[in-house]
Amino acid sequence: MCTALDAPKIANTMFPAYYIFNGLLILLFILHLFWTRLIMKIAVQYFNAGENMDTCWVNYPHQSVPSDVWWYYMISLSFYYSLAVSQFFDVKRKDFWQMFLHHICTICLLSFSWICNLTRIGTLVLLVHDCADIFLEAAKMAKYAKFDKTCEILFLAFTFLWLFTRNYIFPFWIIRRLVMCLVPTPHF
Repeated sequence: MCTALDAPKIANTMFPAYYIFNGLLILLFILHLFWTRLIMKIAVQYFNAGENMDTCWVNYPHQSVPSDVWWYYMISLSFYYSLAVSQFFDVKRKDFWQMFLHHICTICLLSFSWICNLTRIGTLVLLVHDCADIFLEAAKMAKYAKFDKTCEILFLAFTFLWLFTRNYIFPFWIIRRLVMCLVPTPHF
């Protein structure tokens, strides 16, 4: 099973998995309680094949931020701040600077979308990017616990979800439709 050398690896993997999982659970709970109708309306408008994403731009820049989006942004920002700081006290990895730069860029993008009141778009981007991470962290924990079959299944789920969300949903549903909303349609 696990050795004493695996304990820091498991603890390091459980920290992000815990926050990602709890953040998504909290978000789902809040969305279910307070924002279900609006989310369903927006989701239908965002992700229907014939619809566009005009709702992201309605009343922009004077859009109010619902409390669940505020919490989702604050939890995500605090999570990435904690990852950026904790890297200096953690076991040094080969990709230390790459991950540090990734966390700083994520913090900057989240802060920029918050400051510019692009929270509707930012929430979509966060959801698309966060949904696959829990499978990666779970696969790491399975690997450290030497559950190889479970690790392979979780990693396959992560790979499929990551490829689908980052290479299909993000560019073709979110970015393309948001850009198309901004480009005026020529009238002949």
